[in-house]
Amino acid sequence: MTTSTPTQTEPEPLGTRDRRFAQRGKPAKFKAPHLLVGALLLGLLLAAVAFSYDRTYEAPLREPMVRVNENVFSLRDYVTRLRHLQAEGKLLGQPVNFSTDPFRLLEDLVSEELILQGSPRMGVTVSEDEITQELRARFGTVLREQEKLTEQELQQRFQELLRQRLNDVNLTEAQYRTLVRNSLLRQKLRERLEARVPAVAEQIHVEGFRAQDQNVARQLADQWRKGTDIIQITRSEGVSPESRDERGDMGWLPKRGFDPGIDEAIWKLPIGEITDPFFTGNGQLVVRVVEGPAVRAVEGAARERLKDRAVEDWLEEERKVNKVERYFDSKRYDYVVDKVREYLR
Repeated sequence: MTTSTPTQTEPEPLGTRDRRFAQRGKPAKFKAPHLLVGALLLGLLLAAVAFSYDRTYEAPLREPMVRVNENVFSLRDYVTRLRHLQAEGKLLGQPVNFSTDPFRLLEDLVSEELILQGSPRMGVTVSEDEITQELRARFGTVLREQEKLTEQELQQRFQELLRQRLNDVNLTEAQYRTLVRNSLLRQKLRERLEARVPAVAEQIHVEGFRAQDQNVARQLADQWRKGTDIIQITRSEGVSPESRDERGDMGWLPKRGFDPGIDEAIWKLPIGEITDPFFTGNGQLVVRVVEGPAVRAVEGAARERLKDRAVEDWLEEERKVNKVERYFDSKRYDYVVDKVREYLR
């Protein structure tokens, strides 16, 4: 009986296994360049898409709209504010008038920045606590004596109302607080400048109304001339809420108590003559001088109007000594109007 001896396999020479595994891996060497090329092409494609998106949608929004000294408001800042005006106007039933409001907004941005930069020289500042208190007052969340809410419950109510408001007007909390700060600064500056308002002045008694649409203003002016009572006129559709509240009686007003550009014309009117509409920043104004002129104490509506003019005079002084540049043109106008309308769709 023959016994077979098991065959002993000679050990592989050192490095043979490594070479075999290396040979098995050779196909990977040929695939790697293709993967790299594909990844590179994909990266280039994504970069091209990103560049195209940025150039089409983002780059225009970074363009300057207005500069006040070193502070620049971009097209994005402007569109955000115009969208806010549209949202707020919708809540009040007064949508944006694209023929006038975009231009008025531009000047509002300039005025706000001039006040922000110049108010410290006038000793006028606004703290974060004052902004919060103003917000609470606007939302009716200041604790009243008869209310029995805890501070925690009051804060919760405030946050809920604030979130709802931010959603309604399409702003972040920081943006909304900035608007409130600007409003408070203007109010404080206005009170500081009251010293420039005279105690007595020559005044005329004026009736009138404002309407946004010129055709509406003309039609109502014709009705007024034909004998329709001014109170009835102010109840007509298209008349501003302010005129409706005044019931057409604008009161006794001094010189410079009207909008710039029309003040002199109104003071030259004969008693009882009803004007054609005057174009103003707040719409179309139709007036009639009832009596006067007479020297009277400057109080009530007259005093408030002259305080407004004192602020405008101060701003005009600031424009002369500060660097203000506007970049608004027809191309930018079309762009921002399209962006706002696009948002509304």
